[in-house]
Amino acid sequence: MLSGTKLGRYEIRQKIGTGGMGEVFLAHDSQLNRNVALKVLLAEKIRCS
Repeated sequence: MLSGTKLGRYEIRQKIGTGGMGEVFLAHDSQLNRNVALKVLLAEKIRCS
């Protein structure tokens, strides 16, 4: 995901980590006007029963 990409009220700033099920990004929450950590889950890693 590229810096500047918007996901709803969040604007991605930079990637800060990767885990087994997804990636974690530093993002700016425009509604709260502060930076947050945003975890994006990878669809192929999510199992639905």
